[in-house]
Amino acid sequence: MLFTEKSYIMKVTCLMACVLLLFKNKEDKLTFKEILEALASEVSEDLKDELESNILGMCNPKKALILLKDFKDKPTVELREGFKVNTDFNYKLLRFSCEPMGTKKKMDKEKQVLNSNIKNERQMILDAKLVKVFKARRTITETELVGEIMKMKFMWKPTQLEVLQRLGNLIDDKEWVARDEKDPKT
Repeated sequence: MLFTEKSYIMKVTCLMACVLLLFKNKEDKLTFKEILEALASEVSEDLKDELESNILGMCNPKKALILLKDFKDKPTVELREGFKVNTDFNYKLLRFSCEPMGTKKKMDKEKQVLNSNIKNERQMILDAKLVKVFKARRTITETELVGEIMKMKFMWKPTQLEVLQRLGNLIDDKEWVARDEKDPKT
């Protein structure tokens, strides 16, 4: 049994539960490589990253120190690093959740994807607002257009440069709007 003195209700991921069951069914100490081999016949880089973040979540001294690792100072996991169940585990509450810790590389990649998605969505919203103004006014100068766009409600504050870039995109790339040949400001 993992915890003998007190019974805890832990909210863990499926992968964390599998790792804890390995300790129940096997030895007192397992290396990261042994855990990987026990959980999957083929080890992919994604599984390795996900298992690392899950194990680091169980080794987190700020949350719940369920597993003890050999190299406590390192924030990563090596293949030869050993883990064992913390038999002195004690937590102030009977219920707690143990969440995986994201690795910095994975979090940076997700952040870049999210930022590019947000940028694309904002561009589409700006395009839609510009077209809406053009349909209503038919002819308008650049300064009036920028002023009208800036008065509109957005979930973010677009800059004049962003508005002018999207206007240039609508004129040059998409050809939805055209400049007046007689007056280039409209």
